[in-house]
Amino acid sequence: MTTYLLRRLMQTLPVLFGVVLIAFLLSQASGSPVRGLLGPSTNKEIVRKVEEYYGLHKPWPEQFLAHLKN
Repeated sequence: MTTYLLRRLMQTLPVLFGVVLIAFLLSQASGSPVRGLLGPSTNKEIVRKVEEYYGLHKPWPEQFLAHLKN
């Protein structure tokens, strides 16, 4: 019974990782979330500051690792 549970747990981890990765990629592909929240007419300086605050100015791999940590 213990081996069955361990095997099922090991099968669950890649699926969970895949779901998190797909959700992250979909959020990235939809465009800038800051622009979506603040609107297209927002000052570029404000957009830049908000992106820096939330770490959205970093490359995608770094953002994904931060997403996993949170």
